[in-house]
Amino acid sequence: MQQIIDFRSRPPFGNFVHDWIFRLDDVPGNPGLKSKFQKMEMDLPNSLLQQSMDEFFVENERCGIIHSIIPMRILPNQNNNDLVELLTKWPDKFTGFAGLRPYEDGREQALADIQKFVRDGPCMGIYMEPGLDPHPWFVDDEYLFPLYEFCEEKDIPIYLLYGGVFHKSNAPDYSIYSPARIEKLAGTFPGLRILLSHACWPWTTYACAVAMNWENIWLSPDGFMIDHPGSQDYILAANYRLQDKIIFGSLYPSVPTEYAVKRYKEMLRPEVLEKIFYLNAKRFLNKNVISTCYH
Repeated sequence: MQQIIDFRSRPPFGNFVHDWIFRLDDVPGNPGLKSKFQKMEMDLPNSLLQQSMDEFFVENERCGIIHSIIPMRILPNQNNNDLVELLTKWPDKFTGFAGLRPYEDGREQALADIQKFVRDGPCMGIYMEPGLDPHPWFVDDEYLFPLYEFCEEKDIPIYLLYGGVFHKSNAPDYSIYSPARIEKLAGTFPGLRILLSHACWPWTTYACAVAMNWENIWLSPDGFMIDHPGSQDYILAANYRLQDKIIFGSLYPSVPTEYAVKRYKEMLRPEVLEKIFYLNAKRFLNKNVISTCYH
């Protein structure tokens, strides 16, 4: 069976389940997973219904996922200490990216958190959400340059949620996810490894062009590669010109892991599966990820 690294997953562990992405039922202005899964013709997995880590591991093993990357979202009821708890309990099954909110908490605190959770802690890199933070921000703002300089100097990869559907009334327009801003960032910090979760959606063709032109940009379309408007751009890119730059992510719990793996296998040529599912993630991380199957 093809071994798979899942580059976007949040398991049903501890305080993680208080994140809005685990909500099953609709609330005004924000659909829950039941209605989303119905539209996408997906079944709710047992791991989600039971909020069970045991079921999560069983589902991963069935489809070949041997390791999961956890991007930490900072919320009032969860923080990087929850991520450290997860990584400490299952160090062979998870790699963590520490969550930062550089405007909400301040640049100095962000730098301190990189030192604490990445340089001195168990995390591999940092994760930020410019469009979903309480005060949305632009990735090419020079206020952030000391943070980028530090990560480039220390070879710390940056993982951005960059694209997708807005869920908040104070969200800006889609210019916040413009690939042009990423080009500026890539050119200013050419040694900085940058992964774009949601792959700039809905700027799909432009996103592929940026990843093609800039050596330090990778794309992880995750759930937006499955039956979304524009997904054909990601599929074509993954099958041919960008087969070395696109990284698989299930988007669990928003997409069941087994369903995501199945759909990617249906969309991709057999010749590129090992790259998309495994090798590109290892190359982006620049390290040897645990490659033994779950027991």
